[in-house]
Formats: sequence, structure tokens, C-alpha cells
Amino acid sequence: MLFSKKILNKALFFIPLQIIALSLLGYLVAAGHLFYSIENRIMDFHYIGYTPHSDIVIVAIDNPSLQKIGRWPWDRSKIAELIGVIQEQSPKAIGVDIAFPEPQNDRADSALASAIGENNNVILPIEAELYSKPGSPLLAARSLLSPIPHLASNAWSSGIVNTPLDGDGIFRKIPLSIQDPSGNILENFSAKIIRKYLDIPNNENTQKTSQHYRLADFLIPTDELSRMWVNFSGPRGTYKMISASDFVEGKIEPGILSGKIVLVGATAPDLHDEQLAPLSKGVPLSGVELHANTIQTILERKFLTPLSSGQLWILCLALAGFWTWIFFHTRVLLSSTLAVIFATSAMVASFLFFENGILFPLLAALIILVLSYFGALLWRYFQTRDQKRLIKKLFENYVDPQIVAQILDHPDSVKLGGEKKEVTIFFSDIRGFTAISEKMEPETLMNYLNEYLSIMTDIVIKNKGIVDKFIGDAIMAFWNAPLDLTDHPQWAAKTTQDMSAALVDFNRKWTAQGYPPVDIGIGLNTGAAIVGNVGSSNRFDYTLIGDSVNLASRVEGLNKEYGTQILVTESTYTKIKAQFLCRYVDLVAVKGKTKGVSLYEILNKPYTPQYLKLYQEAVQNYKERRFNQAALEFEKLSKMENADTVVAKYIVRCREYIKNPPPGDWTGIWEMKHK
Repeated sequence: MLFSKKILNKALFFIPLQIIALSLLGYLVAAGHLFYSIENRIMDFHYIGYTPHSDIVIVAIDNPSLQKIGRWPWDRSKIAELIGVIQEQSPKAIGVDIAFPEPQNDRADSALASAIGENNNVILPIEAELYSKPGSPLLAARSLLSPIPHLASNAWSSGIVNTPLDGDGIFRKIPLSIQDPSGNILENFSAKIIRKYLDIPNNENTQKTSQHYRLADFLIPTDELSRMWVNFSGPRGTYKMISASDFVEGKIEPGILSGKIVLVGATAPDLHDEQLAPLSKGVPLSGVELHANTIQTILERKFLTPLSSGQLWILCLALAGFWTWIFFHTRVLLSSTLAVIFATSAMVASFLFFENGILFPLLAALIILVLSYFGALLWRYFQTRDQKRLIKKLFENYVDPQIVAQILDHPDSVKLGGEKKEVTIFFSDIRGFTAISEKMEPETLMNYLNEYLSIMTDIVIKNKGIVDKFIGDAIMAFWNAPLDLTDHPQWAAKTTQDMSAALVDFNRKWTAQGYPPVDIGIGLNTGAAIVGNVGSSNRFDYTLIGDSVNLASRVEGLNKEYGTQILVTESTYTKIKAQFLCRYVDLVAVKGKTKGVSLYEILNKPYTPQYLKLYQEAVQNYKERRFNQAALEFEKLSKMENADTVVAKYIVRCREYIKNPPPGDWTGIWEMKHK
């Protein structure tokens, strides 16, 4: 029997909890896009392509066109000539993906307007600066770049050409309509072309439901922002392309475009109208090719439809329940074999669903599968007495005993392997410790250092932190692992203030014995790190690693640069600013980095409200390049408060920038050349 009766009773209680938890996690991954980038990359492998629509032809402004007709942008009379030749072929709809936001001259503009209006079949582009408007089912435009009225009035219609990218820089979905700054609804460029091609009235009211966009008898599945998943036909060059130079030079046989959709746009790489897509194979698709794929997806009804919220929940619950029950009732070897079979089955099912236009949540299914499998393994592991002894050994020397007791009472709350989670990381260091140590006998020095470290360690533990390690006189600690601590930045900030207060008493004792007082620098950063066991198989430490850890260490060192005691990053500041008095210090790129990090100081000095207000105004003027005004305000501050290194630094910078203004793209980042 795999379980004893007592363990089996516990398992019968734990299994439903795991099923619900994994169902919820799977649902959040699928519906809430918890790992959106990974989910998209997995879905990209499902695209296999299909035959391009024969009625979609691209007239390419390619490299041969630029060589023969001339450097871009062309005179509009040349574009008028090109459109005129295309019009002679009697296409049904012409989508011109070229922006005309400003007049050129009356002659050229009139020629282009005449060519556009010849057969009343040209659709022009509107470019928009899009953003997601809270509570709105549509993307909204901050501003529009529309064709000049003389051209727009001669066109059959105009449509939005934006092709927004996903977070990983890949184009997968396109908005079928947006809301302009005045609240009007503007339709997509490709949808307008389809209207003209199928003789759908341009003034027909479109309908956006919670999950669909209606265009005549096309009911198009969309996401919450009216974006359609584009079902790509292939990589770059899939659609029939004809060089624009061939039209201008009369090399096109008559009637080749009759009744077709013609898309005119840039394909030359130097014109930079291209994006990566799932079938790009590393080579970006031009903008007109993206519109061609959009048009074909709609015309051939090759829609990609996600499961509804209810369907997702039922699927996640079914998978979590089935797999959890199987893994808890089979031995390890059989469970491993079944896990491989189930994973393969899920992938096959995902491809079959995709071929039938349904987006199967493969990532969510695999996460549920893996966690169901490892949940059963961990359950067996956590039932052994060795597990409790291991946890106690790991934590009893550098964690509050109450936390150790919690871990032992609830071992399932601890992951003894590595896990990525948000933590607040602490580094502190004694300023000038080398000089101090040279004035002490070795025995006195050890007593001095041990007393200091004991006091500071007790403060960390009292404030629910973990002391990770001592590096000479430096201390590294962190919060929110292994147990979750929702307000961990606040506990870390409180620790810094308690240490500052304790340092006063510590200095009082040792200065009375003739030794110089000491000061410390403290750095805090809140961010993601890998937390877990690091070391060999028989000797290891529970610690954390990651870029956020390195940043916390660098921030601590910057106290020497600014003459401060406690510096925190913006990620910590945003979580503690309501409880702790802080001031902005600088926007810094630490050594080895180019991206700026905002630094804030937790204040222990009794700054007046008048001082802080003036300081804030001075910093704002500095950020906005008003260096003369900022210098005057910082100089006034230097007289109100003595020995403020931060203010002194800003005075020096302002004077330098007054003499030598920074470049136009200056962002205020101060680059550190040393650690």
C-alpha cells in the first residue's frame, strides 16, 4: 500500500485543495495571461501556413523601385502615376499603405487626388498613437495622422493601419476598430478594404460584442480590446508581389489585377515598415504583408477563437482533477511514464484544436500537468521526518524561531528547491572599517565586530527577515522567503531605522572607551530573485541570486557617493512611501548598466517641511532642464541645511550643465563609473 492510513487521510484532504489551486493557476495562466510571452511563443509553433489568396496582390515599393524611380519619399506625381497605371487594370479595391499627412504642392497633390478618385476604390491609411484605455473595450488613440483633406475626400475611405506588437515584439493580433480622441469609432484599414472588395456599405454600423466583431455576415472572434488573431499564411514573400517599377515602366500584362485587392506599400528593408510575425523565420514581414494576412484571415474565415471563460475553467478543473488523482494513486516510475504520455497528448490536442480554429491553452495544461506530478512527489517527500530536520538545520541559525516553528508546522509552504519570487534585499556596510580596525587590538576588534553584528542581526530577525550571510563587516539579509510576507518592504525599511537608532547607543559605548564613532551605509531593493539552496550536495546555503541582488549591493555602496545612510530603489520606495519619510536622490545607472534606477533616501534627520518642499521643487527643475532655477534653489538649500552632500552634488551638476548643456535626448541618468 502506497500510503499508511494516517497519510492517506491527509492526502484525501490535500488532493481537493491541490485540484482547486491548480485549476485556479491554470485559469490565470490561460485567461489572465500570467505567462503571456511564453504562451505566445508556444502558440507560434502551431502556425503551419496555407495557400495565399489569389485575389490579393502586393505592389511593392522595393529596392528595384527605389533604384529605378528614385530615392524615397517619391514626388506625389510619381505615386499618382503608379496608382493611375494600377487603376487601368480595374482592381476592385486598392489599399495604399503610404501616409500623406502634409501637403506637398498643388500640382502633385491634385494629380494624386485625381488618381485616387478615378474609380472610387482607394483606401488610405490613418496612423494612430494607441493606448489601452481603462474600462474601454477598444484601444484608444491619443493622436491621429490622417491623409490631407484633398486626398481623403477623393478616397473611398480611410482606415487605421497600426499593427501593435505583443510584449515580445511579435505581431499576432490587430485591432479591428479603435476610438479616436473625440470618441468616434474608426475601423481598421484591412476591414475597409474588405468592405470595398465585397461591396459592403462603408456606412454600415459595426457591432462589437464581448468576444466578437461583426462585419456584415463575418462574425470575427476578438479579444477584450477588439483585436483579431491573425492566421498567417506564410513567411515573407508568400503573397504575389509585383515591383512598382514594373507598373511605371509598362511591363505588366493587361487585366492581371482585374477584380482583385491591390495593396501598395513599402517592402524595401531600408524603409523600415516591417515587423516580426509567428511565421517570419527571423525575417520581418512588411506592413502590406501583415495587412494581406489580416484580409485573408477574414475573407477565408480562418479565425482563431479562444475558449470562453467558462470553458477554460471547466477544462482546467477537469485536467487538474484527473492528473492529480492519477499521480497520487500511482507509484513514482509509473507516474513519470504517464506524465510523458499526458504531455504528448496535450500537445497533439493543442495542434488539432488550432487546425480547427480553436486556441487550446497548452501552457496552462502543461503547468497543471507538471505541478500535479510534482505535487504528488513533494507530498511523499514532506511526509518524512528527515524533511523537518532539514528545514530546522537550514533556518534555525538565522531566522526568527517563530518562523522556524511555522515552517515545521506547515512544511508545504516551503520550496526547498529554487523558486523565483519578489523579495526585498538588504545590504549594509560599516564606513571606513579598515581605518577603525587598524586602531584596535585583534581581540578588541573581534569583540567590537561581534557585538555590532549581534545587535544588527537581532534587529533583522525581530523584523521578520532572514540574515543571509556576513561578508566581513557587511550584512546581507532578505524578506519574503521562504514564507510569504505581504508587507516585506515595510519590514525591511523599519529594520533600517531600528539599526540607525541602535547605532547611536553602540557608538556611545565605544566612544566612551576612546574609539571613533562609526557610520553605516544601507541599501534596499525590492525585486524578483531566485531563492533556494545553493552549494554542493552535502554543504549548501539557503540564499538568493539574481540581478536584483546585485542592484541592492550597488545601491548600498552609493551611500558613500551621496553622503547618505539609507538608500532604496524606486521598487522599494513605491511600497513604503506612505509609512516612511523619504526624498528623491538621483536617477543612476550603476556600474555595468545603462538603464537608470531612481534612488530615494529614508530620512532620519529632522528636515523641515519647508526644506523638503524646496528640495522637491529644485529636483523637478533639474529634471526639466531648468538648471539656472535649480541651482538657485539648491544653493538656498545648502544654506538652510549644512553638510548635505546630495544638495552639493546637484549644485555642481547644475553649474556644469549651465556652461555645457546636456544633449537633447538627455534623460537625467547619472552614470556611475565605479561600484
